[in-house]
Amino acid sequence: MEMLSQEAKTLVYGELREFAKEILEGAYRDFGITRDYLTIQELCKYLNVSKNTLMKWHDEKGLKIIKIDNKHYVSKEDLYDFMTQHKE
Repeated sequence: MEMLSQEAKTLVYGELREFAKEILEGAYRDFGITRDYLTIQELCKYLNVSKNTLMKWHDEKGLKIIKIDNKHYVSKEDLYDFMTQHKE
């Protein structure tokens, strides 16, 4: 005994798909904001600075960078600490 007609299944599937799409779009929109770690590229965009500036902050001012293989990350907590330390 089939509970839903094919038409009803198609309608439900379409609604679920749209709902999932909206959820994913929201997550992507908040991508750099909701994660605990940012890549160097994301951080450059977030702070509107060049990669050279970030590397200078790392080398000369102590910005902590996490290196895993060829990937580099900065934790948001470390970023906030760094920015607070350099507040005038």
